[in-house]
Amino acid sequence: MGISKSAAHLLFDMGRKDPLNGRVLQLGRQSVLITEKHVSEIIDRYQPAPAPDRSGPIDDQFLFKLAGFERVESLDVNDFEGADFVFDLNVPIPEHMHGLFDMIYDGGTLEHVFNFPQALKNIHDMLKVGGVVAHALPTSNHVDHGFYMFSPTVFWDYYTANAYEIVDCLLFEYAPKPNVDWVFYRYSPGAIDHKSYGGWGRAMLGTWCVARKGHASTAGVIPQQNLYVRAGWNPTAPPKRAPPWGLDWLIKRIFGRYPEPYATLREPYFFIRRQIIRATKPRPKLERVHIH
Repeated sequence: MGISKSAAHLLFDMGRKDPLNGRVLQLGRQSVLITEKHVSEIIDRYQPAPAPDRSGPIDDQFLFKLAGFERVESLDVNDFEGADFVFDLNVPIPEHMHGLFDMIYDGGTLEHVFNFPQALKNIHDMLKVGGVVAHALPTSNHVDHGFYMFSPTVFWDYYTANAYEIVDCLLFEYAPKPNVDWVFYRYSPGAIDHKSYGGWGRAMLGTWCVARKGHASTAGVIPQQNLYVRAGWNPTAPPKRAPPWGLDWLIKRIFGRYPEPYATLREPYFFIRRQIIRATKPRPKLERVHIH
């Protein structure tokens, strides 16, 4: 886990829109992968004030205090990186840690936590009302890096269902080198449907999602995926029966009695059908976002 140049710009850009202060909790203590030159660029661009003493190391304490926080703490499953709180996010967080933090920064932890719903519940419990959670997590091309890779829909749908405010949600293409600029795209439901099947090629992708807890926010509502909600699927409604006609019905009617020809024709037919639907469906234009 580490904060690269682009990740630092995301943090300070967020603070420019809504000043950061109070108490921040890192899920896993972050390594800071920026140089003195990058620190000077951040100060010149975002002008955080007052700037902390720059005589020490450029570490998590320095960076988050530069962003505006008074207290910088971390939580991990053990203390090998000097975490302030040693706790396993797979199990419920103790009550004495409820409502303590103005921001929780997840810079690459939840993909390593098997009990993902419980981890989200713990984040909710530890946040103050009005506090924000920021996730910067792997989305694609991170095989065996962790248990999971996260599509942005999981955060959008979960936080929306639980009455959080979505402050920001981006997809980013990046390289494992910390000083290479990330490429950001604005995310909203439906914006990347046309790229869902192989549309990103070999790119490494991540998701940046920031959500704010309100007085009405909860943690226990299980979301339905927005893709199906937009398609009109309602889990509480009685199932709709398709009309007994159409090309799908005709092919099954003609060839259904002959399993081998039907099996041979079925896959290419549905493949062509999907391609026609995709080609004729209007494609939203991805909005490129400039952070640096």
